[in-house]
Amino acid sequence: MKRLAGVLLIVSAICFGLGMTRPVIIDYFSTDNSVAKRLLIQENPDQWQFANTMMDMGVIIAPIGVVILTFALWRSNKDNKLVLLAIASAISLSLAVTVWMSDYWPFPRLTVLMTFGIVLLGLIIILRYSKWGGTLTIAVELITVIVLYIIFQDVPPGAHFLPLLIAGISLVVGGAGNRLNDARLTSNY
Repeated sequence: MKRLAGVLLIVSAICFGLGMTRPVIIDYFSTDNSVAKRLLIQENPDQWQFANTMMDMGVIIAPIGVVILTFALWRSNKDNKLVLLAIASAISLSLAVTVWMSDYWPFPRLTVLMTFGIVLLGLIIILRYSKWGGTLTIAVELITVIVLYIIFQDVPPGAHFLPLLIAGISLVVGGAGNRLNDARLTSNY
């Protein structure tokens, strides 16, 4: 089940990336002119709809992956503390979906919820599956949020999906049990 959770996190990052990189989205967020923004949407309604649908799917799929990871940890019955961390991560990411889907979604709330959920997810990965994968997930999330906030005084939502991609890959290729995984570059064949 952890691999399914990882695959869902990877799909989440890919969906959001596909939506975020559509030209209409890039142009929309590159201007402060509200008339130009309206014109962009009117001239590219299909692209606008596709981009927003993909970004919405990315935001929705991420907490589903963490919920599946929570069930996997709960079923393994090895450590209730990890289950509680997973529940907190899933709740945080689910609340981020609520903030994203609302008409009024201030970036600070979204950023705090996403960052908290992703850091908890990274901690779970460190403690159960992969030291390097969890550490990289947490480091990329925190460094990205801090640097973007210092430079732009804002954190675009897309910034959270690289750490989710790293977390997903860590779950797909990481260790299978309660031992910490260390990557091996050689094989026994």
